[in-house]
Amino acid sequence: LVCQGIGLAVQVAAHAVLIPTHGAEGAAIAVLISYATASLLVTVVGWQKGVRPDLVVLLRTLLACAAMGGVVIAMEGLPLVLVIGAGVIVYFGAYALLAPVDSPEKRFVSALLSRSESKK
Repeated sequence: LVCQGIGLAVQVAAHAVLIPTHGAEGAAIAVLISYATASLLVTVVGWQKGVRPDLVVLLRTLLACAAMGGVVIAMEGLPLVLVIGAGVIVYFGAYALLAPVDSPEKRFVSALLSRSESKK
């Protein structure tokens, strides 16, 4: 809870600094900074308590976010709906491609797809 509170304080401060000069992009950057701060703090506190994060999952998520960010930047000026749709597709596509062949995520998606197929 303390980590989330610190993240909130960072978000309020970042909004105050970035929104007046950068508008909506500043707001998005402020949210990104606050989420990253809270996530880092939770990871550090967990590490101190003996909880080790799965670094492979963190790296996979980071790479998928980078791929999505590249697509979003490349599509600047296009309708927002298209940009968001492409970003979502690229994120989940990259995440799936970077996952091990037999990962819990792939088993979960396979189970969901098989359930939707069986209802037809």
